Amino acid sequence: MYFLVNQLGLKLVESGGLLVSCSCSHPITPKDFLGIVRGAAEKERRVVQMLGALRGQAPDHTVYLPQPETQYLKCGFFRVE
Repeated sequence: MYFLVNQLGLKLVESGGLLVSCSCSHPITPKDFLGIVRGAAEKERRVVQMLGALRGQAPDHTVYLPQPETQYLKCGFFRVE
């Protein structure tokens, strides 16, 4: 589903525009998340450039270290060509 959402979003972004993509699913790792965005861009023949680091959750969403699944939010800002 994340692939399709990013693919559809990329269809709407004009060249030089910004795509903001987020995930709140623990099973999708940061590596998987970036792979989804990259794959959707390749499928749409678009070039994306990540602006800054991948962002995580705010301090009010604490991460309980014995439970890695509590670190589940991911957000990326991408410039689209």
